Amino acid sequence: MIKQNYKTTKKEILLAFKQLKPIEEQARDQYKELASKIKDKKIINTLLFISKQEQHHADLVQEVINLIKQTS
Repeated sequence: MIKQNYKTTKKEILLAFKQLKPIEEQARDQYKELASKIKDKKIINTLLFISKQEQHHADLVQEVINLIKQTS
């Protein structure tokens, strides 16, 4: 990840966000998989809600990646 106390380059920031996106997607998939193995509707709904939040995080990470790529 990014080291502190020195100037971080665009390339390093981009790499960090590219590493974050699959983590968010993996979390999303794990919550979906758990939901498919549970019978309690309240727990299923909670897990699916969290899964959607993880997808939102992945979308935000992609948005940041796109913004970084657009900068000079």
